[in-house]
Amino acid sequence: MWWIADTGELTAMRTEWSEAVSGDGAFAGQMHSSCEAPIVLGVEPDEARVREMLTGWEQYLAEARGWAWVRARLAVGFGD
Repeated sequence: MWWIADTGELTAMRTEWSEAVSGDGAFAGQMHSSCEAPIVLGVEPDEARVREMLTGWEQYLAEARGWAWVRARLAVGFGD
């Protein structure tokens, strides 16, 4: 998820991760296996307001319903 200062767009992109294996078959880390096109979650020209709405989002995304938390915060912040 990222905020674009020039447009005020708050965007996100879903990615799938898979394990990368080196030539000798050893685990070499994780890599993107597929990505979807970015989506605009909302528009807010004030960076301070974006930060306020999303304080703590990194910790919540690690949870099973992390994106639900983000959507709920944005719905309140954008007045939906």
